[in-house]
Amino acid sequence: MILFWAIVLISSVDRTNARCQESVQLEHGSTEIVNGSIVFHCDQGYFLQGSKVFTCDRGIPRGKKPFCAKSGCQEYEQIQNGFVLNAPMKAKIICSDGYGLVGNRIAYCDGEKRSTQLGSCAFRDQAWTASCDFESEDMCGWTAELSFLGTWKRVSTVADFHSEKTGPQKDHTFQKQSDGHYVRMETESDAFGTYHFLSPLYPKELSLSATCFQFHYFMFGSGVGSLLVSVKPVSVTIGDIFKTNQLVQFVMTGSQGARWLEYTIDIKQMDEDFQVIFTATDARSQYGDIAIDDVKLMTAEECARRSIFIEPPRKPIEESDIKDSLGYQMALVVVVRSLFREGTSMKAVDAKNHVW
Repeated sequence: MILFWAIVLISSVDRTNARCQESVQLEHGSTEIVNGSIVFHCDQGYFLQGSKVFTCDRGIPRGKKPFCAKSGCQEYEQIQNGFVLNAPMKAKIICSDGYGLVGNRIAYCDGEKRSTQLGSCAFRDQAWTASCDFESEDMCGWTAELSFLGTWKRVSTVADFHSEKTGPQKDHTFQKQSDGHYVRMETESDAFGTYHFLSPLYPKELSLSATCFQFHYFMFGSGVGSLLVSVKPVSVTIGDIFKTNQLVQFVMTGSQGARWLEYTIDIKQMDEDFQVIFTATDARSQYGDIAIDDVKLMTAEECARRSIFIEPPRKPIEESDIKDSLGYQMALVVVVRSLFREGTSMKAVDAKNHVW
Protein backbone atom coordinates (compact mmCIF):
# COMPACT_ATOMS: atom_id res chain seq x y z
CA MET A 1 0.00 0.00 0.00
CA ILE A 2 2.85 2.38 0.82
CA LEU A 3 4.41 1.63 -2.55
CA PHE A 4 1.08 2.37 -4.26
CA TRP A 5 0.74 5.80 -2.66
CA ALA A 6 4.39 6.57 -3.38
CA ILE A 7 3.78 5.84 -7.07
CA VAL A 8 0.64 8.02 -7.02
CA LEU A 9 2.57 10.87 -5.40
CA ILE A 10 5.43 10.65 -7.89
CA SER A 11 2.96 10.53 -10.78
CA SER A 12 1.13 13.58 -9.44
CA VAL A 13 4.38 15.53 -9.06
CA ASP A 14 5.44 14.60 -12.60
CA ARG A 15 2.12 15.82 -14.02
CA THR A 16 2.38 19.04 -12.02
CA ASN A 17 5.92 19.69 -13.25
CA ALA A 18 4.91 18.90 -16.83
CA ARG A 19 2.01 21.36 -16.58
CA CYS A 20 4.35 24.01 -15.24
CA GLN A 21 6.88 23.33 -17.99
CA GLU A 22 4.16 23.78 -20.61
CA SER A 23 3.39 27.23 -19.16
CA VAL A 24 7.02 28.33 -19.31
CA GLN A 25 8.32 29.40 -22.70
CA LEU A 26 11.91 30.54 -23.10
CA GLU A 27 12.61 32.43 -26.30
CA HIS A 28 15.97 31.47 -27.83
CA GLY A 29 16.22 28.61 -25.34
CA SER A 30 14.72 25.41 -23.95
CA THR A 31 13.65 23.85 -20.66
CA GLU A 32 13.91 20.45 -19.03
CA ILE A 33 12.80 18.92 -15.73
CA VAL A 34 15.65 17.80 -13.45
CA ASN A 35 14.92 16.39 -9.98
CA GLY A 36 11.52 18.07 -9.91
CA SER A 37 12.78 21.50 -10.95
CA ILE A 38 12.73 23.27 -14.30
CA VAL A 39 16.17 24.01 -15.71
CA PHE A 40 16.64 26.68 -18.38
CA HIS A 41 19.10 26.42 -21.26
CA CYS A 42 19.88 29.10 -23.84
CA ASP A 43 20.66 28.43 -27.48
CA GLN A 44 24.24 28.72 -28.66
CA GLY A 45 25.39 32.33 -28.69
CA TYR A 46 22.84 33.42 -26.06
CA PHE A 47 23.47 33.88 -22.35
CA LEU A 48 20.97 33.30 -19.54
CA GLN A 49 19.91 36.33 -17.52
CA GLY A 50 18.22 35.37 -14.25
CA SER A 51 17.84 32.09 -12.39
CA LYS A 52 18.86 28.90 -14.18
CA VAL A 53 16.79 26.58 -11.95
CA PHE A 54 13.15 27.25 -11.16
CA THR A 55 10.72 25.41 -8.87
CA CYS A 56 7.03 25.62 -9.71
CA ASP A 57 4.35 26.23 -7.09
CA ARG A 58 2.25 23.09 -7.72
CA GLY A 59 2.09 23.62 -11.44
CA ILE A 60 1.79 27.42 -11.41
CA PRO A 61 4.83 29.47 -12.46
CA ARG A 62 5.54 32.46 -10.19
CA GLY A 63 8.36 34.96 -9.90
CA LYS A 64 10.71 36.63 -12.36
CA LYS A 65 11.30 35.09 -15.78
CA PRO A 66 14.82 34.41 -17.08
CA PHE A 67 15.84 35.70 -20.51
CA CYS A 68 18.25 34.43 -23.13
CA ALA A 69 20.22 37.52 -24.11
CA LYS A 70 22.73 38.43 -26.78
CA SER A 71 24.63 41.63 -27.50
CA GLY A 72 23.85 43.73 -30.53
CA CYS A 73 21.23 46.31 -29.51
CA GLN A 74 21.84 50.03 -29.66
CA GLU A 75 22.57 51.67 -26.32
CA TYR A 76 19.85 53.69 -24.62
CA GLU A 77 20.28 57.42 -24.32
CA GLN A 78 20.59 58.83 -20.82
CA ILE A 79 17.40 59.98 -19.09
CA GLN A 80 16.36 62.85 -16.86
CA ASN A 81 16.29 62.40 -13.08
CA GLY A 82 18.39 59.24 -13.29
CA PHE A 83 20.78 57.33 -15.49
CA VAL A 84 20.86 54.20 -17.64
CA LEU A 85 23.41 51.45 -17.07
CA ASN A 86 24.11 50.17 -20.57
CA ALA A 87 25.59 46.66 -20.72
CA PRO A 88 26.06 44.53 -23.85
CA MET A 89 23.01 42.36 -23.13
CA LYS A 90 20.80 44.51 -20.90
CA ALA A 91 20.05 48.07 -19.86
CA LYS A 92 18.96 49.12 -16.38
CA ILE A 93 17.55 52.35 -14.95
CA ILE A 94 18.77 53.87 -11.69
CA CYS A 95 16.69 56.82 -10.44
CA SER A 96 18.14 59.77 -8.55
CA ASP A 97 17.23 60.43 -4.91
CA GLY A 98 13.68 61.71 -4.59
CA TYR A 99 12.59 60.12 -7.86
CA GLY A 100 10.86 56.80 -8.46
CA LEU A 101 10.66 54.35 -11.32
CA VAL A 102 7.70 54.44 -13.71
CA GLY A 103 7.54 51.48 -16.09
CA ASN A 104 10.24 48.84 -16.60
CA ARG A 105 13.58 48.92 -14.83
CA ILE A 106 15.40 46.39 -17.06
CA ALA A 107 15.32 45.70 -20.80
CA TYR A 108 17.23 42.74 -22.26
CA CYS A 109 18.66 42.43 -25.77
CA ASP A 110 18.29 39.31 -27.93
CA GLY A 111 20.79 40.53 -30.51
CA GLU A 112 18.21 42.43 -32.54
CA LYS A 113 15.54 43.89 -30.29
CA ARG A 114 14.84 44.72 -26.65
CA SER A 115 12.52 42.66 -24.47
CA THR A 116 10.58 45.83 -23.60
CA GLN A 117 10.86 49.61 -23.37
CA LEU A 118 12.73 51.09 -20.43
CA GLY A 119 10.73 53.24 -18.06
CA SER A 120 11.50 56.69 -16.67
CA CYS A 121 12.14 58.42 -13.35
CA ALA A 122 9.42 60.66 -11.92
CA PHE A 123 9.31 62.85 -8.83
CA ARG A 124 8.04 60.98 -5.78
CA ASP A 125 4.97 62.99 -4.82
CA GLN A 126 4.06 62.24 -1.21
CA ALA A 127 0.49 63.45 -1.75
CA TRP A 128 -2.27 61.13 -2.89
CA THR A 129 -3.11 60.78 -6.57
CA ALA A 130 -6.61 60.39 -7.99
CA SER A 131 -5.71 57.65 -10.48
CA CYS A 132 -3.17 54.86 -10.77
CA ASP A 133 -2.22 52.45 -13.55
CA PHE A 134 0.43 50.80 -11.33
CA GLU A 135 3.22 51.63 -13.75
CA SER A 136 4.84 53.52 -10.89
CA GLU A 137 6.98 51.25 -8.72
CA ASP A 138 5.57 52.86 -5.56
CA MET A 139 2.04 52.00 -6.77
CA CYS A 140 0.88 55.62 -6.28
CA GLY A 141 0.78 55.15 -2.53
CA TRP A 142 -1.34 52.00 -2.58
CA THR A 143 -0.10 49.40 -0.09
CA ALA A 144 -0.61 45.69 0.48
CA GLU A 145 -1.29 44.30 3.92
CA LEU A 146 1.46 41.76 4.45
CA SER A 147 0.52 38.15 5.14
CA PHE A 148 2.47 34.92 5.50
CA LEU A 149 0.13 33.05 3.14
CA GLY A 150 -0.12 35.62 0.38
CA THR A 151 -0.21 39.26 -0.59
CA TRP A 152 -1.00 41.70 -3.38
CA LYS A 153 2.00 42.25 -5.69
CA ARG A 154 2.83 44.59 -8.55
CA VAL A 155 3.37 42.33 -11.56
CA SER A 156 5.07 43.00 -14.91
CA THR A 157 3.57 41.52 -18.08
CA VAL A 158 7.13 41.14 -19.40
CA ALA A 159 9.34 40.24 -16.44
CA ASP A 160 7.02 37.98 -14.40
CA PHE A 161 5.65 34.52 -15.07
CA HIS A 162 1.97 34.19 -15.96
CA SER A 163 -0.18 31.09 -16.19
CA GLU A 164 -2.51 30.84 -19.19
CA LYS A 165 -5.06 29.05 -17.00
CA THR A 166 -5.22 31.72 -14.28
CA GLY A 167 -3.74 35.19 -14.51
CA PRO A 168 -3.83 38.04 -17.04
CA GLN A 169 -1.35 37.78 -19.90
CA LYS A 170 -1.72 41.54 -20.48
CA ASP A 171 -2.41 44.48 -18.24
CA HIS A 172 -5.49 46.63 -18.80
CA THR A 173 -3.61 49.86 -19.55
CA PHE A 174 -1.58 48.81 -22.58
CA GLN A 175 -3.33 45.55 -23.53
CA LYS A 176 -0.11 43.96 -24.79
CA GLN A 177 2.40 41.43 -23.50
CA SER A 178 5.44 43.61 -24.20
CA ASP A 179 4.67 46.32 -21.65
CA GLY A 180 2.57 47.15 -18.62
CA HIS A 181 2.00 46.35 -14.95
CA TYR A 182 -0.94 45.42 -12.75
CA VAL A 183 -1.50 44.23 -9.17
CA ARG A 184 -2.16 40.53 -8.58
CA MET A 185 -3.23 38.67 -5.47
CA GLU A 186 -1.04 35.62 -4.94
CA THR A 187 -2.07 33.01 -2.37
CA GLU A 188 -0.82 29.68 -1.19
CA SER A 189 -3.11 26.66 -1.55
CA ASP A 190 -6.09 26.64 0.84
CA ALA A 191 -5.14 30.09 2.11
CA PHE A 192 -8.52 30.84 3.67
CA GLY A 193 -8.71 34.35 5.05
CA THR A 194 -8.74 37.96 3.89
CA TYR A 195 -6.00 39.89 2.08
CA HIS A 196 -6.26 43.67 1.82
CA PHE A 197 -4.93 46.19 -0.71
CA LEU A 198 -5.28 49.76 0.58
CA SER A 199 -5.50 53.09 -1.23
CA PRO A 200 -3.77 56.25 0.00
CA LEU A 201 -5.76 58.31 2.47
CA TYR A 202 -8.20 60.51 0.53
CA PRO A 203 -9.32 63.85 2.07
CA LYS A 204 -12.99 63.97 3.08
CA GLU A 205 -13.50 67.14 1.01
CA LEU A 206 -13.41 65.00 -2.14
CA SER A 207 -16.67 63.36 -1.12
CA LEU A 208 -18.62 66.59 -0.69
CA SER A 209 -19.68 66.43 -4.33
CA ALA A 210 -20.95 63.34 -6.15
CA THR A 211 -17.75 61.29 -6.24
CA CYS A 212 -17.24 57.77 -7.53
CA PHE A 213 -14.41 55.26 -7.79
CA GLN A 214 -13.71 53.26 -10.95
CA PHE A 215 -11.53 50.17 -11.21
CA HIS A 216 -10.76 47.24 -13.50
CA TYR A 217 -10.55 43.71 -12.19
CA PHE A 218 -9.66 40.25 -13.49
CA MET A 219 -10.88 37.01 -11.87
CA PHE A 220 -10.07 33.78 -13.65
CA GLY A 221 -9.34 30.15 -12.78
CA SER A 222 -10.89 27.22 -10.99
CA GLY A 223 -9.64 28.33 -7.58
CA VAL A 224 -10.72 31.98 -7.56
CA GLY A 225 -12.28 33.14 -4.31
CA SER A 226 -14.06 36.46 -3.71
CA LEU A 227 -13.20 40.11 -4.33
CA LEU A 228 -14.73 42.83 -2.15
CA VAL A 229 -14.32 46.60 -2.40
CA SER A 230 -14.98 48.79 0.63
CA VAL A 231 -14.88 52.49 1.45
CA LYS A 232 -13.43 52.83 4.96
CA PRO A 233 -13.42 55.98 7.14
CA VAL A 234 -10.02 56.60 8.70
CA SER A 235 -11.36 55.94 12.21
CA VAL A 236 -12.51 52.40 11.32
CA THR A 237 -9.90 49.66 11.62
CA ILE A 238 -9.47 47.05 8.91
CA GLY A 239 -10.70 44.40 11.32
CA ASP A 240 -14.01 46.25 11.75
CA ILE A 241 -14.81 46.70 8.05
CA PHE A 242 -17.11 43.69 7.86
CA LYS A 243 -18.99 44.31 11.10
CA THR A 244 -21.48 46.31 9.07
CA ASN A 245 -22.65 46.08 5.47
CA GLN A 246 -22.49 49.87 5.07
CA LEU A 247 -18.82 49.91 4.03
CA VAL A 248 -18.73 47.10 1.46
CA GLN A 249 -19.75 48.45 -1.96
CA PHE A 250 -18.89 45.52 -4.24
CA VAL A 251 -18.79 41.72 -3.98
CA MET A 252 -17.83 39.31 -6.75
CA THR A 253 -17.15 35.58 -6.37
CA GLY A 254 -15.75 32.91 -8.65
CA SER A 255 -14.18 32.91 -12.09
CA GLN A 256 -15.46 35.66 -14.40
CA GLY A 257 -13.60 34.56 -17.53
CA ALA A 258 -10.19 35.50 -18.92
CA ARG A 259 -10.90 39.20 -19.43
CA TRP A 260 -10.69 42.55 -17.68
CA LEU A 261 -13.95 43.93 -16.28
CA GLU A 262 -14.81 47.48 -15.25
CA TYR A 263 -16.85 48.57 -12.25
CA THR A 264 -17.72 51.88 -10.60
CA ILE A 265 -18.85 52.43 -7.02
CA ASP A 266 -20.38 55.60 -5.59
CA ILE A 267 -18.59 57.44 -2.78
CA LYS A 268 -21.07 58.87 -0.30
CA GLN A 269 -20.34 62.05 1.62
CA MET A 270 -17.78 61.26 4.30
CA ASP A 271 -17.39 62.95 7.67
CA GLU A 272 -13.68 62.14 7.77
CA ASP A 273 -10.81 61.13 5.50
CA PHE A 274 -11.24 57.73 3.89
CA GLN A 275 -9.63 54.85 2.00
CA VAL A 276 -10.76 52.43 -0.69
CA ILE A 277 -9.84 48.83 0.11
CA PHE A 278 -9.73 45.77 -2.14
CA THR A 279 -10.09 42.50 -0.27
CA ALA A 280 -9.44 39.04 -1.67
CA THR A 281 -10.89 36.26 0.42
CA ASP A 282 -11.02 32.47 0.67
CA ALA A 283 -9.10 31.22 -2.35
CA ARG A 284 -9.80 27.50 -2.81
CA SER A 285 -6.41 26.85 -4.37
CA GLN A 286 -3.54 28.52 -6.21
CA TYR A 287 -5.28 27.79 -9.54
CA GLY A 288 -6.90 31.17 -9.84
CA ASP A 289 -5.87 34.82 -9.91
CA ILE A 290 -7.46 38.08 -8.88
CA ALA A 291 -5.89 41.19 -10.41
CA ILE A 292 -6.53 44.95 -10.28
CA ASP A 293 -5.54 47.71 -12.71
CA ASP A 294 -6.38 51.30 -13.71
CA VAL A 295 -8.11 52.65 -10.61
CA LYS A 296 -9.46 56.18 -10.45
CA LEU A 297 -11.25 58.40 -7.96
CA MET A 298 -13.47 60.47 -10.25
CA THR A 299 -15.05 63.90 -9.92
CA ALA A 300 -18.78 64.57 -10.05
CA GLU A 301 -18.52 65.56 -13.72
CA GLU A 302 -16.61 62.38 -14.61
CA CYS A 303 -19.09 60.25 -12.68
CA ALA A 304 -21.99 61.79 -14.60
CA ARG A 305 -20.35 60.87 -17.92
CA ARG A 306 -19.66 57.23 -17.07
CA SER A 307 -21.40 54.56 -19.14
CA ILE A 308 -24.17 52.48 -17.60
CA PHE A 309 -24.50 49.65 -20.12
CA ILE A 310 -22.93 46.21 -20.27
CA GLU A 311 -20.83 45.44 -23.32
CA PRO A 312 -20.71 41.88 -24.66
CA PRO A 313 -17.53 40.04 -23.64
CA ARG A 314 -14.73 40.07 -26.18
CA LYS A 315 -13.97 36.45 -25.38
CA PRO A 316 -16.78 33.96 -24.62
CA ILE A 317 -16.83 32.52 -21.14
CA GLU A 318 -15.65 28.93 -21.07
CA GLU A 319 -18.06 26.26 -19.86
CA SER A 320 -15.67 25.47 -17.01
CA ASP A 321 -15.82 29.12 -15.93
CA ILE A 322 -19.61 28.97 -15.76
CA LYS A 323 -19.47 25.83 -13.64
CA ASP A 324 -16.93 27.47 -11.35
CA SER A 325 -19.11 30.56 -10.97
CA LEU A 326 -22.25 28.54 -10.28
CA GLY A 327 -20.45 26.29 -7.88
CA TYR A 328 -19.26 29.30 -5.96
CA GLN A 329 -22.73 30.54 -5.12
CA MET A 330 -22.75 28.36 -2.01
CA ALA A 331 -19.27 29.59 -1.17
CA LEU A 332 -20.52 33.17 -1.50
CA VAL A 333 -23.20 32.49 1.10
CA VAL A 334 -20.50 31.29 3.48
CA VAL A 335 -18.38 34.38 2.79
CA VAL A 336 -21.26 36.78 3.38
CA ARG A 337 -22.36 35.07 6.58
CA SER A 338 -18.84 35.21 7.91
CA LEU A 339 -18.34 38.86 6.98
CA PHE A 340 -21.65 40.48 7.93
CA ARG A 341 -23.58 40.26 11.16
CA GLU A 342 -26.88 38.41 11.19
CA GLY A 343 -29.71 40.43 9.70
CA THR A 344 -27.65 42.44 7.23
CA SER A 345 -27.71 42.07 3.48
CA MET A 346 -25.15 42.00 0.68
CA LYS A 347 -25.01 44.66 -2.01
CA ALA A 348 -25.87 43.29 -5.43
CA VAL A 349 -23.80 43.71 -8.55
CA ASP A 350 -25.64 46.02 -10.95
CA ALA A 351 -25.28 47.46 -14.44
CA LYS A 352 -22.13 49.38 -13.57
CA ASN A 353 -20.21 46.17 -14.19
CA HIS A 354 -18.63 46.30 -17.66
CA VAL A 355 -16.43 44.17 -19.81
CA TRP A 356 -13.31 46.01 -20.93
